[in-house]
Amino acid sequence: MSVEHDLEVAVTDLFGRVYLDTIELRVPDSPLNLFFDVSKGVDRIEVFWSKSVTSDVERYQVYHSLVTGGPYVLATVDPVEHSVFMDVGLSPNTRYFYVVTAVDKSGNESVYSPEFSASTNPPQLPGWPNEMGGSTTSDPAVGDIDGDGDLEVVVGNLLVYAWHHDGTELTDGDGDPQSWGVLAPAGDNFTAAVALANIDNTPGLDIIAADLNTKNVYCLDFRGDLLPGWPQLGENDFRAAPVAGDLDGDGFCEVIAVDTRGVIYAWRSDGTEYRDGDDNPATQGVFFRTPSAIFHYQTPTLCDLDDDYRDEVVLGTRSDSIFAINEDGSLVSGWPFAMNGESAGSIAAGDIDDDGDVELLAQSKGSYGKIYLLEANGTVAAGNWPRTVKLVDIYFTSSPALGDFDNDGKLEAVVYGWDALESTLYVFDYQGNEYAGWPIVVSENYSESSPVVADVNGDGSLDVVLGDEGRFIHGFDDNGSPIAGFPFATGDAVRAAAFVVDLDQNGDVEIVASGWDRSVYVWDLTGAYDPDLSPWPTYQANSYRNGRVDFVVPTAVDPQTNRVPVAEPRLLQNYPNPFNPVTTIVFYVSGGRQHVSLRIYDVTGALVRTLEDDVFSPGRYECRWNGRDNQGNQVGTGVYFYQLREAGFVSTKKMVLLK
Repeated sequence: MSVEHDLEVAVTDLFGRVYLDTIELRVPDSPLNLFFDVSKGVDRIEVFWSKSVTSDVERYQVYHSLVTGGPYVLATVDPVEHSVFMDVGLSPNTRYFYVVTAVDKSGNESVYSPEFSASTNPPQLPGWPNEMGGSTTSDPAVGDIDGDGDLEVVVGNLLVYAWHHDGTELTDGDGDPQSWGVLAPAGDNFTAAVALANIDNTPGLDIIAADLNTKNVYCLDFRGDLLPGWPQLGENDFRAAPVAGDLDGDGFCEVIAVDTRGVIYAWRSDGTEYRDGDDNPATQGVFFRTPSAIFHYQTPTLCDLDDDYRDEVVLGTRSDSIFAINEDGSLVSGWPFAMNGESAGSIAAGDIDDDGDVELLAQSKGSYGKIYLLEANGTVAAGNWPRTVKLVDIYFTSSPALGDFDNDGKLEAVVYGWDALESTLYVFDYQGNEYAGWPIVVSENYSESSPVVADVNGDGSLDVVLGDEGRFIHGFDDNGSPIAGFPFATGDAVRAAAFVVDLDQNGDVEIVASGWDRSVYVWDLTGAYDPDLSPWPTYQANSYRNGRVDFVVPTAVDPQTNRVPVAEPRLLQNYPNPFNPVTTIVFYVSGGRQHVSLRIYDVTGALVRTLEDDVFSPGRYECRWNGRDNQGNQVGTGVYFYQLREAGFVSTKKMVLLK
């Protein structure tokens, strides 16, 4: 600490008058602990700091730079008296590096404070943000719900809200011109994420929403009208998101939901119960009863564990077990799996080790939680599993995510931890080893939000995005470094997961998020959007909320006939063609569930990229190719062939990549 040594200066004028002043020559101590508020606008950062401990400091100077370590430019026109300064006229979505100095009453200026940095936020898409009637924890959903080819945003709140991509409401669903975005008057508290899926087999995705208070599950169309047979009543309230899936392989969606007591329900698209799981005709929709639970909030995961071409229902419970249930209500062989504590969040499914079988990533909580990678037969996968992470008891814990960070065909696991002091994000490879650059400390605030994985800055690699209780949305690149423009600031806690998507379909990335401040935000980023680099762009991976990586959201209706199923398989010409850098391929799957492959070859016949190799229900599907091979390398200009194979059907078409 600097100690003042006062010097007395006497000045005598021509008339003999004496003027006395006291000065000192030592520089004061620097300010410390810079922190920022970036919520006031895309062109400004509000800078705060801890005052200098030197007693005669009167003012402060703020400097900024676009690179760490300077050179720094003076941001304050005049020294400021207080320990706060609004830096304006900045570039949006840009990181600035700040230092502050102290100036004492003698004019001595301190050395620079330690350097801290903050990023201005990107701009909002025109028409956003929009305000709802109450705070929300509901993860936003994005999809084409009115069948016009554009995307809409749907969020649960006190009611269900829906807007077009430009922020205009679909309909005045509550008849109140003072509200904006209410889709329907049905229900009164949708805390969980809504699901979007084709339920009635007409153009556009339908909305599935589970209500906390009325104990109803609703299926709504884009007008806010209830579909025939809905709503359906549960025994207890709902905190978990509903899920859409095809349990019996007939090409039509079932709706699966679980209430806070762990009762799993399944209804057909017309609202009739899928099976009488409790042998009680007085109940409707009960599929399976897990052991008694209180405040169950984990969303079921749907995936084919036993290669019977039908999805099983997988659910982690608060009774320390994970259940895997066949479509007939029987347990899959080898299940349930006993954990060391109650399930934390939902379960992620995918072929994580690239062996052709589905694995499950599950997390338990306790004084220190464990991360399990489970084989389809209910055994722990080989490697360093389970892994221990810090996870003290947050009631509503986040769910893990999956993505191939290093383009080796195997998936990395992204999980969240909290130790009552700081939030941490972990990334593990398929063997349970820590991925390079991870774990990282996110902030000192805990999070109920779940991480999402997608390329948000357009650099061709995967990034991780996470909201927290401190009202921020953080973004990190594949090596754990903060991304320029992050964190985004909102007005209150961010408890829902973000959705990474090209909402306005102009080729760049938007991030959709809903907050405890009643607002729904859509940030407009500059990075190019690549659907192939968005393996886990939302809570539970997709709008169906089934928790499966690489799931292709089907369009079950043939747009030419408005009928399902499709009579015969078809492969359409890609568009645009020629293309650069992304093209879309449309194909149709016929009959029952079929094994389908869609592959790209070069002019020599060598395999370039496998786009699809999975079992599909009948319907129309779209797949995009970004001009990269199976190793993630960009291919060159030239002629390529894409080939669809399905149950004896083979079709090949030509496309041209021009750079």
